[in-house]
Amino acid sequence: METILTGPSEVTITGNIKTIEDYLDIKKVMKKMIEEGVDSISIKIPDSASITSALIGFLLRLVHEDRVKLSVYVRNDKLFNLFEVMNLITIFNVKKI
Repeated sequence: METILTGPSEVTITGNIKTIEDYLDIKKVMKKMIEEGVDSISIKIPDSASITSALIGFLLRLVHEDRVKLSVYVRNDKLFNLFEVMNLITIFNVKKI
């Protein structure tokens, strides 16, 4: 898994999101963006079919506590369905790519 800053407020996460190390890597990149004043983040997840619960919790904190507006773009149907089952489509503004 690799987290790539693809714009001033855009992150692309390639590969599968599986481990706590993956979560920590993503969190580090996104925290730095917020410290630099970004209040809206686009997250592109073109490959992964899963996401860790720690990352879901972190994203929820960003939305509800830090008031960051998220837009999550996913390609995998399983991941999209996971967001749907957890009622996170609207909260994270999830869209299919």
